[in-house]
Amino acid sequence: MFYYEVLVVQEYVGRESVFTYSSEFDIAVFSLVLVPLQNKKAPGIIVRKTQAPTFKTKPIASVSIHKLGILQRHLVRFITDYYAATEAQTLQLFIPSFLEKLATKAPEPLQKIPPFPDQPPLTDEQTEAMRVLRVHPAETSLLHGETGSGKTRLYLERTRDVLGTGKSVLIMTPEIALVPQLVKQFKVCFGDMVQPYHSKLTVGKRAAVWQRLALGQQCIIIGTRSALFLPFQELGLVVLDESHEPAYKQEEGVHYHATRVASVLASKAGSQLILGSATPLVNDMYLALQRGKPVIRMLNSAITSDKTSKVEIIDMKNREQFTRHPMLSQTLLQAIEAALQRGEQSLIYLNRRGTARLILCATCGWQAMCPVCDIALTYHHDSYDLRCHTCGHHEPVPSSCPVCKGTDIIFKSAGTKALADWLEKHFKTAKVGRFDTDNLLAESLHERHEEVASGEVDILVGTQMLVKGLDLEHLSVVGIVAADLSLQIPDFSAEERTYQLLRQAIGRVGRGHTHGTTVIQTFNPENRIINEAITKNYDAFYTTQIEQRQTFQFSPLTNIAAFWCSMKTAASAMEKAEKVLVHLKINAQSCTFLGPVTTFHPRRHSYQSAQIVVKSTSRAELSRLAHLLPIGWQYDLEPINLL
Repeated sequence: MFYYEVLVVQEYVGRESVFTYSSEFDIAVFSLVLVPLQNKKAPGIIVRKTQAPTFKTKPIASVSIHKLGILQRHLVRFITDYYAATEAQTLQLFIPSFLEKLATKAPEPLQKIPPFPDQPPLTDEQTEAMRVLRVHPAETSLLHGETGSGKTRLYLERTRDVLGTGKSVLIMTPEIALVPQLVKQFKVCFGDMVQPYHSKLTVGKRAAVWQRLALGQQCIIIGTRSALFLPFQELGLVVLDESHEPAYKQEEGVHYHATRVASVLASKAGSQLILGSATPLVNDMYLALQRGKPVIRMLNSAITSDKTSKVEIIDMKNREQFTRHPMLSQTLLQAIEAALQRGEQSLIYLNRRGTARLILCATCGWQAMCPVCDIALTYHHDSYDLRCHTCGHHEPVPSSCPVCKGTDIIFKSAGTKALADWLEKHFKTAKVGRFDTDNLLAESLHERHEEVASGEVDILVGTQMLVKGLDLEHLSVVGIVAADLSLQIPDFSAEERTYQLLRQAIGRVGRGHTHGTTVIQTFNPENRIINEAITKNYDAFYTTQIEQRQTFQFSPLTNIAAFWCSMKTAASAMEKAEKVLVHLKINAQSCTFLGPVTTFHPRRHSYQSAQIVVKSTSRAELSRLAHLLPIGWQYDLEPINLL
């Protein structure tokens, strides 16, 4: 009899997910198996052989023909080490929950590579970009291409190159809603070799994709984060489209970043990694420049068109513009009306993430900022004060503006549902669609993609998901309700995220389909970030960001970790965090500690959370401190924000 430690897929991920089972057969380590667990069959993976235990064991129910491949083993080791995770936590990412659904025979082979259809000639910028990409076929390249500059065309051309070598391709997108658009574009060129993969597909479809790759079939996978852990064998190209998006960061379980994991996957496979974005992450640009990686710029539209695009800025302090609705200007409402008469679409974008209240002077546009971290302070109505959720600084609410001495201080926020309801009543014949994280599945952008793309929805209202790479032929008006809102998020990433979202929103029009109008409403028309987004001045934006992060010591100029605990009450969470902070300081070397503070989103699943932020020039030191945390603490060694 043989005995094995088996990591079993469960809802809860932890050390106790590893159990001992028996088998009459000698089974290779990393083999996928089905084992009995609580009167069910659960998928698992052989972690290691072990000695006969002192207790009675259950036998392994069945052994799959599949086991973890070489590429996947490299990733397991990297993720476990780099993110200070347990092996059990990491392996959970790779075990298909649908193991029992994998067919005993191989799926029907996909058609051979079809003839590549005729395409418009490459622009000069695209031609130069392709030259650079072909010169560096096994390197990471940062593709900084403005919206409409033709990044997808480069992905198609490089995919054609790689397919000719017999290898598979992985095209990643940050949101499920963007998968249908890319699948449609790629299928025109490559037919049924294109296989979508994400969590909303049926179990059968996901199982078929997994099995094709495990058996070595050549595919083009278009999917989200989870596609990184498919059983690729021969991989020639990895693309992260919209690589700036925070959705590439996993916020539960192992807090990995898809960019980092994709980089290791591509390196071990000897393949090319392309990070494509109109608004590259400051971290990605900094690392590319520091390490001498190719940075490819495409600044011009790939489509020659006589269709013009204009941007209008509305000062929200001018209340004469807001006689019909407090958040929708006359200029914006008139533009929507004109678009409806032409049979064109409008997109109303609420530039917000989180629930921070707006703290502004309506007279001069002053904003309440932390003097230590240079990020927005949050208003707490219960204690009537302003607080920083990174370092803990707090101060009383001013009775008047410290700049202009005016008393019109605004404490309010807006919601997409209220805006959509009002627009539906005001434009009675228009079909209004609201798209945000509160949507039911049937109402989601992914499910309604064809309806939106065809122009059936006249007015789209939503948050950031609406400005993530969508190419809508009928869209002619974009209204940004309050461009200042995301600048009020109390985090070091607020300016970067605002620049990205505004630049992406403006880029939804002016793509050569129709004449385009963008109406930007703001309390501060002179704001540097807003104007850099309007003028596409990424270089100025990037330079200022690096200078600020150097001054206040944020990534990429230093390493940051977030440690947090959750308790029934905020007081008990803070008390626990204070004790852990003392322990960490005694054991730390060359670290700066901020906090503890209650987190910006203090309540998580009815628990209150307190957070400690640690900065260090040594990432290894942060990893070492993470291992010193008591049981029950969580940590993120690569946070994209500190909320």
